[in-house]
Amino acid sequence: MYPALVVARSLASILGMLALVACTADSDYTVAVDFEPDALGERVERVVVEVMDRCPTDGIEGSVRARSIVTRAGMGTIQIPLDTGTQAISVVAVGAACGVIGHGCTELDVRAGESQRVDVVVRATSRGACSLSRCGCEGGVDAGVDAPSVDAPSMDAPGEDAPGEDAPGEDAPADVGPDVPACSVDYGALIRGQSPVAYYRFDDAAGSPTAVDDMGVHDGTYRGTAPAPVLAGEGAIAGDESTSVYFGYGSDNTAAALRLPDTLDATMTMSPLSITQWVRVHDVHPPSFGNTLIISERFDVYGFRFGYRDDGTLLLSANNSGGTTRLTTDPVLLDGEWHHVGMRLLPPTRAEIYVDGVLANSTDTADFVRTGDGDLDTGLGYLHAIVCDADIDELAIYDRALTPEEIRAQFDLGHTCD
Repeated sequence: MYPALVVARSLASILGMLALVACTADSDYTVAVDFEPDALGERVERVVVEVMDRCPTDGIEGSVRARSIVTRAGMGTIQIPLDTGTQAISVVAVGAACGVIGHGCTELDVRAGESQRVDVVVRATSRGACSLSRCGCEGGVDAGVDAPSVDAPSMDAPGEDAPGEDAPGEDAPADVGPDVPACSVDYGALIRGQSPVAYYRFDDAAGSPTAVDDMGVHDGTYRGTAPAPVLAGEGAIAGDESTSVYFGYGSDNTAAALRLPDTLDATMTMSPLSITQWVRVHDVHPPSFGNTLIISERFDVYGFRFGYRDDGTLLLSANNSGGTTRLTTDPVLLDGEWHHVGMRLLPPTRAEIYVDGVLANSTDTADFVRTGDGDLDTGLGYLHAIVCDADIDELAIYDRALTPEEIRAQFDLGHTCD
């Protein structure tokens, strides 16, 4: 029997230490998780626990073997299987409205029939999601600064009325005021806090010719009439009022597309480069070598294509307009659901694909070093005979390497209100 990691939670864990206990009939593992500073623990709304093959180093994420999320309201225990041998326990602290606020990881050697205790110190992050002042941690969590109050699920003791609840036999007030969403997030604030070069929320009015860059610099242009891009669709982020765009299938240059401006050429031909977005695939169409999510290339000269194939796998093609160097993933996109996808190109040769906040595949090859003098075609939808049939939302382009924690923060915040 393999050992299992049992995640045990109590009210006290929110305020200081989270106890993770791994035990079976012949093994007993206890992982103590401490927050630094203590104020960090007061802001935690949920904890993401992952079993990995290694702790992240030099910006390279380990391979995730198992994952579970413990919410603030999720009392009780959950089990995560452990393999025997050396592995890592990663703990990510997520705030109420601003994604990742802390992270820690430790490696341990799991042996059947043995007992041991290890510590994971979850330290506050100092950039990305946690840089938002509304989280009370501008520039990182400061133990000397009082945390703002956070609306959290009620955790009153048994027999006590939760605040705002009427005592038995009392009528509720006739006028309870305007309807308030059960859950809301500000995904745009998270992305802007990560300082992208360009950020497209696709909140443009139906029929608009312009895709507004939320950073105010690189507006794009919608094109196509058969079909035209469909704006004001359901957004990817529950609890956020932002909308999405649908690029429908078409087989020639009249099909729906978005052309991004030449002012982005310098960013798209440099390394490092990170791109993230949400996608919901409607269908797949020929050609089999790819449907586009974003393309940036000088046709048949240099560039890259990031998209998906007819089997639902993600595809990142490098050099020579989607030539022989390709990085793929497992089939993930044909379930009709929204997925968070991302790519990182890191100097000198590394390329990575992320799916739903987790590193899905990577490679090291000189083919992913982009060269050239610009003059690129960059866009989404139908471009260079590559088709699309998908909703797209929250496209962000960065001239730096997002950290794995920043990518995961996007995914986690996007599912806060699910």
